[in-house]
Amino acid sequence: LNKGYNELDNKYLEEKLNIINQNAYRLLKLANNIIDVKEIESGVIKLNKKNVNIVEIVEAIFTETIDYASKKNINMIFDTYEEEIVVSVDIEIIQRIVLNILSNAIKFTPDGGTIYTNVKNDNNYIIIEIIDTGIGIPKEKLETIFYRFYQVDKSHTKPGAGLGMTIAKRIVELSDGKIEVKSKLNESTTFIVTLPSKLEFV
Repeated sequence: LNKGYNELDNKYLEEKLNIINQNAYRLLKLANNIIDVKEIESGVIKLNKKNVNIVEIVEAIFTETIDYASKKNINMIFDTYEEEIVVSVDIEIIQRIVLNILSNAIKFTPDGGTIYTNVKNDNNYIIIEIIDTGIGIPKEKLETIFYRFYQVDKSHTKPGAGLGMTIAKRIVELSDGKIEVKSKLNESTTFIVTLPSKLEFV
């Protein structure tokens, strides 16, 4: 009996500790996101551009999210018109942009859905598209998703502060690019990141 009691007690404590860890992580993420927004607005963040294969950068982040998506039985499809597109970008900035969009796509795509990611070179621009078969965004709210602390649909969201897309938009603009969103309610959402195709000459 004592043994059984201890096992139940340990399981209860483990569950509570997991909840504490999750909440602590969310608070840390929120604090870091608020700091990031302030640093971007004040111009503290500086770009560290390098000539890199952006296809490789995007695909690496995409691959890292596959396990997370598999927990919801979401299909992940990566495609590119070219295996190598060398461009001057801040690697960390690109990683954060793609990760923010993919995380949101997974969050709002139901079990059994699909997320497509592709990279292409269009004249003087690099285009990264992330398309999901999620809940979609009402037409009148498409622009507001980039506002601070805004969340698309509070009935569908999980805990968060609505800063991820704000940060993504700011750092895309910091990279002399732009981010657009298209959506059909209850069908799909497409994020399009457009960056100038430039090289650094040293």
